[in-house]
Amino acid sequence: MANTGANTGQERRSALSVPGFRRYYFGFWIAITGFWILKIAIGWSAWDLSRSPWLTGLVAALALLPTMVLSPIFGVYADRIRLKIGMPVVIAGQVAIGLALALLAAVDQLTIPALIAFSTLWGIFSAAYQPMRLSMTARMVSRGQFTSALGLTSVAFNTARILGPAVGGVIIAGWGVAAAFLIGALGYLPLLLLFRTITLRERKRPSGARPSVLQELGEGARYAFALPLAVPVLLMTAVNGFVGRGFFEILPVIAGRVLEAGATGLAALTSAGGGGAIVAGLTISRLVLDEGRLMRVLLGILVLTSVVVGVAGYVPSMVPACALAAIAGFTASFAGITTQILMQLATDDDHRGRVMSFWTVVSFGAPSLGALAIGALGDAFGVAPGLAATGIAGLVAVALVTTLPRGRRFGKTS
Repeated sequence: MANTGANTGQERRSALSVPGFRRYYFGFWIAITGFWILKIAIGWSAWDLSRSPWLTGLVAALALLPTMVLSPIFGVYADRIRLKIGMPVVIAGQVAIGLALALLAAVDQLTIPALIAFSTLWGIFSAAYQPMRLSMTARMVSRGQFTSALGLTSVAFNTARILGPAVGGVIIAGWGVAAAFLIGALGYLPLLLLFRTITLRERKRPSGARPSVLQELGEGARYAFALPLAVPVLLMTAVNGFVGRGFFEILPVIAGRVLEAGATGLAALTSAGGGGAIVAGLTISRLVLDEGRLMRVLLGILVLTSVVVGVAGYVPSMVPACALAAIAGFTASFAGITTQILMQLATDDDHRGRVMSFWTVVSFGAPSLGALAIGALGDAFGVAPGLAATGIAGLVAVALVTTLPRGRRFGKTS
């Protein structure tokens, strides 16, 4: 298996030294800010229209659930098609969804059924986007620059996680959700226009007749789960997604019902989580840990995530709530970034789309289940007990991970 450390003697230059990645990074930064503006507009609209934790969680979940079914199929295509053609098509679809939501909101026709339909459609496009993006990012830089590229995109994602909700909250409060949907959709356009300037490393082309999609999917699954780190890393990703990221999917309920803080309160909580996530990215970039120690750190991080989520429903005001959101942002992002890096470094270019699609299934599917579970528990028993039960479930899951045989738990074959 490939060494996952950043200090392996490989090239250490920043990925920003690659002109194509530098141009892509500029467009990605703007696009991901637009994504967060759209996300907060969808979440707030769901809560504002329904006042139901269950329906708010359902809308959030439907933006993520399609990845559980479709990402592996799209992962095969990410390994087959020309990404410089496929990615612009997917991005254009996301722009169209944002514009349609803006139009519905502008004419006062935005309803919960419409949000459910467009959230599901957005989830389908996201299921295509993620394996393509993950495969493409690694092919813009050398292997020695993987950690730099992934760290930089994480910093962009989490900086936008602060800026996007803050801007989105101001837009919603001042001009309404229609303006937020419109501005969020337009944020994707620079990335769309920059695609022709990006150069990707060539992949090997198979000789002879190409296997079917299902055959290639099966071969990719065999390759992925033969990797020593696959099982423990995916288990960690599942726990982190269900508890930590599921918590962030349900923030509109916490802002609206627990804190009664409105859209600006939601923006503050989401931005606090983004601040913690940026600190996580900077921390990871300076760590030098072998696989075993990193997995032990991840176990501790997941324990902390579970505790924070468990007590989050009992905070009395915005200041402690933002502090907990910042801690949860740090822990959830630390786990998410490191699991992605470990999977990327263990994978070759020919299988990258498929392998990362399995990571995407878990990374995006688990938060959708977490959002549904927290929303259902919140409706049945109250938001605070629902979050407490989720935190307890996280602690139980971490305990189960520690029962894995030592070799599997730490990604070793012997």
